[in-house]
This record gives sequence, C-alpha cells and structure tokens, in this order.
Amino acid sequence: MTPPPADAHLAGPLNLEVPALLLSSLGEWLARQALQLQAEADRPERVVRAGAALEQLGLEMQALVHALRGARPGAAEALDLHAAAAQALALWAPAWHRAGLRAELLPGPALVQHLDAGLLQHALDLLLGHGLAGGRDVRLSLSTLDEARHRLCLSGLGPAAAEDELHWQLLRLLARARGWALLRRETPAGTIDVELHLGPAVGLDHPSAGAEGAALPRRRLDRSMRVLVLDPQESSRVECARLLGAAGLAFDCHATLDDARARLESADPGWDALVSGIPAEAPGLAALVEALRQRHGLRCWIELGDEDYRFDIAVPDSTRPARLGRADLPHTLLQALAG
Repeated sequence: MTPPPADAHLAGPLNLEVPALLLSSLGEWLARQALQLQAEADRPERVVRAGAALEQLGLEMQALVHALRGARPGAAEALDLHAAAAQALALWAPAWHRAGLRAELLPGPALVQHLDAGLLQHALDLLLGHGLAGGRDVRLSLSTLDEARHRLCLSGLGPAAAEDELHWQLLRLLARARGWALLRRETPAGTIDVELHLGPAVGLDHPSAGAEGAALPRRRLDRSMRVLVLDPQESSRVECARLLGAAGLAFDCHATLDDARARLESADPGWDALVSGIPAEAPGLAALVEALRQRHGLRCWIELGDEDYRFDIAVPDSTRPARLGRADLPHTLLQALAG
C-alpha cells in the first residue's frame, strides 16, 4: 500500500557523514566570533550580541543533530509554508535590521505540505542565515513544483554567501539527509539565487543526484595571488616552488628575513600571501607580516613546521598563521592557500 503523504517523506535514523569543509567553516566562524569578542571587550552590548550568536548556533546545531538522528521519524503535519516563511522572517528581522539589510517575502497563496515543523524551521533559519552572510537585500518566494514538492527560493544573495559559508554547509547537510534538492546558481547581475525543494528529489532535478561526492563544494585557488615563500630549509622551499609553479601561481622564494626585507624595500613584488618556515614569534617576522598587510592586505599566512601531517587553518583575518607540516606539503599547501 502506498503510504500517505504524512509518512512518505520521513526517514528513520540517519547515518550522517559530516563533510570536512563544514568543520572547517565552523572553525572559521568560531574564530571570527572570538576575534570580535576580543576586539569589542570594552563594549558590553556587542559582547552580549556576539555571545547570543554563539549560543544560538550551539542550540541550532544541537536541535538539528537530534532531529536528523532520532530513532523514530518526526511527526509530520500539514504546514502552511507561506505562513512559516513569514514567521521565520519576523524572527530574523532584528539581525537583518542591525546589518542595514532587508529580506522581503514576496506575496503568494497558502501552500500546504506535510512536513516535520522543526525541520522546516531549521531549513528556513539556515536559508536566511546564509542570505544574511551575503551582505545584500534578498527576496524569498514560494511556488509549487508538483503535487509532492514545493520550492523555496532566496534571490539576490551577495557573493560572500559562498559554498563554504557555515549556514550553507549546515543546510546542505540537512537537505542531503532528508532527500531535498538544494540548488544554487549565479545570475548575470553577479548575485546568487538559492532554491530548496521540499519533498523527494525527482530524477535529474538535483544536479548531484546519484553523485553526492562529486558535487561537494570546493575552495577556490585565486591565481591572481602572489606568494612569498620564506624558508631557511632549501628542501621545503624547493617543494613549495614546485607546487606553486604547477598550480600557475606567481611566487618568489627567499631563505632569510633580510633577503625578503631587502626585496620589499627595493621594489613592490605584490606579495599578498606568505608561506614562512620562520616561526611567527621570531624577531622581525611580525614587522614583515605587518608590512605585507599594509601593502596589499595579506590574504593568507602559512607557517611551516616539522610536525608530520599538521594542517591547522588560519583565522579569517590572518592575524595568526595556518600551520602545515613540511612532510605533507603536496597534500596541504594549495588547500591552505585556497579561499
């Protein structure tokens, strides 16, 4: 017998694999919040706001995990998607207002679908959080795809709402676990439109259907970057040069701080990334880092060490370096430089 709609789209306990990129995005988000708390320690209202954001993320992730790995299917009910979207927007309105941005719900009729109310709330929260990260005004609309599926579309997202943004990573995990199609496309205007299809994926409607691993988002290596490799050890200096050259990146290699400083004083090499075998606390390195930051806005700072297979991502504003083990550079250097 064909199950009724209330049961058809539910699943039992789910075996979820957390993508490494999600953990990386989470680490970067937490580091950014920590930096904000440190910078605004003398402004209690901003500290409270940042603390509330951390608390909200923790509660949201706990609720999401519990909902996805429950031993029994959630209780589906007939939900008015338009009303649910309006309620979610009202809850997010203060955050959008503080950012000087607007999220608008386009008018439309009631669209009813049988869903777990908690999962729908998570999906809307993550969708709006991703939109807010884009830094532009957005429009949320709803439409019917077929008798089993409806579409949520968030239009006009800014480029900062990238595929490694934390809310997008969590939304992608939720969509994959529930079998919902999740699409994104760039528009001629340079913005991004995101669609979430509530209901089972059908055929080739989802580009990654049947090939989930192949569609995982990847960090992009910006080939306009110019890298300074500063390392007293010739073997790792040569290996960095080989990897950077094969990737098509411009770079210069120096063995000592004095060599790098002399080059910087005599010309403008355009270095906006630093791969350094000299520790961050070494005398003179902090001054070089600050000079690079003032010249071109240092995009990436990587410190090489002798710990095998170390791979620590930097904090978002490059105030502290990423740390890589020299032994595993072929597997880590380009990934650490990618943004």
